[in-house]
Amino acid sequence: MEQPIRIQVLRLRGELNLEDMLKIKTLVAEYLKAGLVHVVINLENVSHVHLAGLPVLSERAQRLREYGGDLKLVGLSPYLRHIFDLSGASAAFA
Repeated sequence: MEQPIRIQVLRLRGELNLEDMLKIKTLVAEYLKAGLVHVVINLENVSHVHLAGLPVLSERAQRLREYGGDLKLVGLSPYLRHIFDLSGASAAFA
């Protein structure tokens, strides 16, 4: 019998700057150490993401994939989707 997949969900809010993204990077690394390789970041209540932090999220997604997991983003507003599209980061989460 297969084990159920455990998914860790992060619900974020407000404006996310580079410092916030580095905290998320550390948190996801802790999840990885604990064997949690499936992560969903809910950005429904996020009003802005600093462009400098997007490579951090992309790198974490790649790292989780190396361990058979993934990082998905949900709840992106049209504004946030535009930021991700302009930076080229959208492809990392498709």
